[in-house]
Amino acid sequence: TQLSQITDAAGKVFYLVKVDNAKFSAMVVPGDRLELCVKLKRMIRNMALFAGVARVDGQQVACADILCAEVDKD
Repeated sequence: TQLSQITDAAGKVFYLVKVDNAKFSAMVVPGDRLELCVKLKRMIRNMALFAGVARVDGQQVACADILCAEVDKD
């Protein structure tokens, strides 16, 4: 899955740098249909800050802010 829509991701790798404000509000069990919604909050140089929300049956079960670094594969 491509993490950045801002730049061409060909030849790039994305590394997880940090997870902030992670909150888990309900249990997810096998068989649940997990819907993930991730939005780009900010792009600074080669760093991208995303806001993610996880839902089951329309109810939020988790959320977090995720910081990723974009680097060349080579």
